[in-house]
Order: sequence, then C-alpha cells, then structure tokens
Amino acid sequence: MVWAVAALAALSLVVVTSVRAARRRLRYEAWHLLHLYAYLGIALALPHELWLGSDFRAPAARSYWLGLHLAAAGSMLLFRLGMPAWRTLRHRLVVDCVVTEAPGMVSVYFRGRRLDRLPVRAGQFFIWRFLDGWGALRGNPFSLSGPPSGDRLRITVKTVGDGSARVARLTPGTRALVEGPYGRMTAATYAGGQVTMLACGVGLTPLLALLWDLPYGYGKATLVYRTRHPQEVAFLDELEWLSRQRGVRLVPLVGPRAAPGSWLPAEFADYDDTAALLALSPDIAGHDVYVCGPDPWTAAVWQAARRAGVPAARLHRERFGW
Repeated sequence: MVWAVAALAALSLVVVTSVRAARRRLRYEAWHLLHLYAYLGIALALPHELWLGSDFRAPAARSYWLGLHLAAAGSMLLFRLGMPAWRTLRHRLVVDCVVTEAPGMVSVYFRGRRLDRLPVRAGQFFIWRFLDGWGALRGNPFSLSGPPSGDRLRITVKTVGDGSARVARLTPGTRALVEGPYGRMTAATYAGGQVTMLACGVGLTPLLALLWDLPYGYGKATLVYRTRHPQEVAFLDELEWLSRQRGVRLVPLVGPRAAPGSWLPAEFADYDDTAALLALSPDIAGHDVYVCGPDPWTAAVWQAARRAGVPAARLHRERFGW
C-alpha cells in the first residue's frame, strides 16, 4: 500500500505540473526534472499491481502484463538512454566556437566525427546537454540553425532562461551530449512549388536551415521575418546571400506590435491579420507555409493562414512552447 501511495503521489505531481497555469510558473529545466517522476511512479505502481490486482493473479495474465511492462521499460532504456549514448560516443560532438548573432542571441558551432552519418535533417532539433560543470545533465531543446554538414553543426539560442544563458558561456572543447533528433518540420513535408516562411525572433533558426535545404526554384521562396527592434535581426549576411543566389524574397517586419494578440508590427495597424498576410504573400493559398516563433505569435499566424485559404496539409509549424 505504501508503494501505491508513493506511486500515486509521483504521478499526481506530473499531472499537476502539466497544467498550463503551473507550467507558466516553472522554468523548463524544473518542469523537465519533475516529469521524470513519471518513471518513478510507474516503477512503484508495478509491484502493487502484480501482488494485489485481481487482473494479475492468474499466471498467464501476470506473465502477459509483466511482459508488456518489460517491453515498455526496454524501449525506454533503448531510445531514451541507449541511442543517445551511442550517438554521443560515436560522433563526439564538441563546441568549436560561440558567435554572437544579435543582442541576446548566440550561435554554437560543433565539430565531431562522422557527422554525415548523424540521422538529422534541417528543421529538426536535439535535446542538448553540455558537460560544463554545474547543471551538466539538464537537457534543453535547440533546433539546428543551418543544414547539417559532414563536419559541423550549428544551433542558435536566445539567452533568456538559465539553460540557454549557459550556452553563451560555453568554451571551445566542451563536450555535448545529444538526444534525438526530433521534429517533423523537414523537407519531407515539402510538396514542391512556392514556399512562404514566417519567423519571429529566434524562431528563424529552423526556418533558416530549411531555406538552405529545400529544393525550391529561384525566386520561389518568401521569408517574412518579425523582430521588435532592427538590432535583433540575425544572420543578415546569410539571408542576403540566399536572396542573391536563390532569389529568396525577404520581408522584414520590424517594430512594436500593432495590437494585442496581433502578429504584425504597428505599420500594419490598419490591416486585419489575414488581409496583411495576403498583402505580404498574395497567392499564399498555393504555397507550402512554414511558421516558427513564440506560441501566441505562431497561433495568430496559423489562424490567419487558414483564413487565407492555406490547406492544413500544407501548413507546418514548430512550437517552442512546452
């Protein structure tokens, strides 16, 4: 009975901290740590189930359910521990350098072994852990901000939380542990033809990687890039190169918000969200549309795109919320 009560307490803790109001009060690192108690809750509940549960008393039923639990535990050990450990040891990622891209935004370049065999695609992210001392085992999700190459990887981070602020202080040679890759916003979602991408702030990072990677034709891609201040614009040299060499149409949206809940700057105050989107990309209904940024901003863009006629199957987004 004691184990059952402890299991209930651990699982209840996970449920309570999953509520949106609770998540808003927690740092990502604390939230992630608390959710590991789900494993403890399941482990504590299993003996109670096998010893006292009426559905588990028959030998065949007990063997069946125990087998399912062992299969689930084996899958967890393989994919949450085994695969990350294997990829970390095989590819030996270390920090090569840290570069400031804009105020409060840094890129980390990694070098390693056999990176051409790392099964990651532009637009995806890893859970990163850095062996830099304090907090080394706390994981944070960061997207690739450039296409993966045979010898280097790059992530770009906005230094707002404790975990991301640590990234700006990483030194060359720091070892990195990776879990993943995760994310479905890759070239596999691209149906061909024209592309419109809408990014806000650090949400540019996976979209920039996709701009390099997608096989769109010259002049067939538009990037709408939202920032609050001109100095927050990052990767200007790369964006200008993509504009010259691949015909990417760059549409900067700079300035304070037009209205509460709007994804637009003040210069579009006379437009509603959908009309503004159609003005920026008139035939967007026939495009593949990729969106990334803070959750409220992304939700506003998503709704505007749907009202503008973009089919759900051609509307793709990466959410930074947790």
